Amino acid sequence: MAECGLLRAGRSKQLSGDVTLVYCSETSKHRDELRQFCTGYGLDVGFGGDPINDSAVRVDLPKPYAEAGGARVQLGGDCRNLKWFADGPLDYVYSSHLLEDFGPDQIVSILREWTRVLKTGGRIVCCCRMRRDTAITAPSPARHTTRITRMTISRSHS
Repeated sequence: MAECGLLRAGRSKQLSGDVTLVYCSETSKHRDELRQFCTGYGLDVGFGGDPINDSAVRVDLPKPYAEAGGARVQLGGDCRNLKWFADGPLDYVYSSHLLEDFGPDQIVSILREWTRVLKTGGRIVCCCRMRRDTAITAPSPARHTTRITRMTISRSHS
């Protein structure tokens, strides 16, 4: 039997008998809530070895930042440039805990790039930490909540 625990990505530890402590990705913790938004043809950007679903095209750095599961990188590169795709072929772009690694100006640019590859009506689905009063309070697991927020992003077709 495997139980999720706080270990470095890609690691496991035998506890006793048939109990093994394994690293669980953030995607694995929220998959049931989020996979309904990831249907059709899409990407899992920065997937770290554990894609949102089996059909997602897996994009990450050639040597992933995290290695939570056994799935390999299909497209190795930077999330800021989805050079493999023309404008508008995708139904969704999913990402878990990737945008937190960038500053506000970079996030706007990244979201524009992800929007570029979406069909009209496509979805950007992000799993991110939501903190209250981040300027004053240090991150704490007790302050993190799961919240599904719907946001519409429009883009003009030139």
